[in-house]
Amino acid sequence: MNADARRAVMMAAFQALATDIGDDVHSVMDLYVECTAEALDRLSAALAAQSIEESARAAHACAGSSLLCGVRRLGRLCERIERAACVGRFDLASALCRRACGEFAAVQTILRDARETTGAL
Repeated sequence: MNADARRAVMMAAFQALATDIGDDVHSVMDLYVECTAEALDRLSAALAAQSIEESARAAHACAGSSLLCGVRRLGRLCERIERAACVGRFDLASALCRRACGEFAAVQTILRDARETTGAL
């Protein structure tokens, strides 16, 4: 999926979620970014500590919110991290977590650009 299609999917998902909960799209997007950054920080720390339970919990939280908001690539990465952590594959989970952090940075850029260019977010 190219960047324009990814942005369109994310924008539509954020708008639908904002409508469903009766909030504005900016607030929903800001909450997603804040919570995902925190979840990824918790995930990195849990993987470093090789905590199966905490790693799985943080990865699950990040996957769920990302998929709900149309951030599919990050959500799927987090699902893979959760599965790897649950079986103690911290090497794989850590490598995937680094990819997830890079993907999250790309998502933040897409959302920031969408705000600046369209005013829709």
